[in-house]
Amino acid sequence: MRVLITGASGQVGRALQDAIPPGAEVHALTHGQLDISNAAAVRRTIADFSPAVVINAAAYTAVDRAESEPAAAEAINAAGPRLLAEAVLGIADARLLQISTDYVFDGRGSAPRRPDDPTGPLSM
Repeated sequence: MRVLITGASGQVGRALQDAIPPGAEVHALTHGQLDISNAAAVRRTIADFSPAVVINAAAYTAVDRAESEPAAAEAINAAGPRLLAEAVLGIADARLLQISTDYVFDGRGSAPRRPDDPTGPLSM
């Protein structure tokens, strides 16, 4: 199985790489290797690698700065995942796994979250 991991140098990205099962072909990219807010780079990278799964561990995690840098937070945490999802649609049977935290959802329930699900952050 071909797996593309974004945000490979972050805490979650590193943990994902440590958990890769044997036999998986992994392409783990840091922000310097793939800026997920760059539409052309996202399309090219996903088309070239043709992964079965894209795991997005890239995130703007400076929560305190997000209020003073809303454009940067929006580009990485909203536009970037949208670009990844659109690019994954071009690969037959490919899936995008989007990582979230309790800053967005409360962790309750067992069904996968949808982009239009109501949020319920525990950290408010």
